[in-house]
Amino acid sequence: MKFLVLLALLAAAAGEHSHGGHGHFPHGGHTHFLPVRHGFRHTTSTFPHRPRPFRPAAHPVAPVHPVVPQPPASGVAVDDRLDDSEYHFSWRHDGSKTYTWDGANQYCRSLGSGWQGISIETREEDSLVSKAISGDLLPWIWTSGHLSRHGLDWAWDSGAQFVGLNWSHTGGNGQAQPDNRERGGEKCLGVLNNFYNDGVKWHDIACHHDKAIICERKARVHG
Repeated sequence: MKFLVLLALLAAAAGEHSHGGHGHFPHGGHTHFLPVRHGFRHTTSTFPHRPRPFRPAAHPVAPVHPVVPQPPASGVAVDDRLDDSEYHFSWRHDGSKTYTWDGANQYCRSLGSGWQGISIETREEDSLVSKAISGDLLPWIWTSGHLSRHGLDWAWDSGAQFVGLNWSHTGGNGQAQPDNRERGGEKCLGVLNNFYNDGVKWHDIACHHDKAIICERKARVHG
């Protein structure tokens, strides 16, 4: 009897070994279950899959171009316009150089046909000058204004009638302009930016002093 029981146990052990100890399948095949950890099944791939980093889609950026004054056909930059006149501010284009009265007016003539130092003929034009030198924080500029040859009257290079629109009420000696106070004479007209706490005003000045200038051209004639 014991011998029969022993044979039965040996037969059962042999059957279990033939199926790998992991259960019986109808087709006699073997399967191997991979371990499961934290709810994800691990594969036997040599290179594990990793999440790719998120890269937002690139959007092209439009280039930014600085806004610059557009020059007229002559190639000279025009910084402002009023009625039929165009204006060129020397300090914006020559590295902020300064000139004697003669040198400044020669700079304007060198720009080309029709260009000369500014002639301030109206209050609107005087306002344009005031805004230009105040806005750019200039202390002063030259104009084309000068004493006439006989030294009694003031004149513009343009030949326009001279009207003393904006002479200062004060100066170096506290006297109204023009005062001709400097030795050797003050025969040239400049615009000073509150130099004597008087606002932006006209002053007669000795012509050898150095300043920038506003140049003017009549666009209808030379445009």
